[in-house]
Amino acid sequence: MWRPRKTFTRDQLRTAMKGIEYRDTGAFLDGIPQAYKPIDVVMQDADSLVTIRHTLRQLVNVKGD
Repeated sequence: MWRPRKTFTRDQLRTAMKGIEYRDTGAFLDGIPQAYKPIDVVMQDADSLVTIRHTLRQLVNVKGD
């Protein structure tokens, strides 16, 4: 199992989250943007499995620790 907390540092998280409000704790390393594939890539990989009817975009992301 891939674990972002063991792959990325808090300094990398701070850089990735520049300009975004978040609590500066190690708990948020799981949410570092580099831990996820871009949704467009995921959808392209699943092209033969799905039919896209609507595209949704994230407006806000709230997490707790």
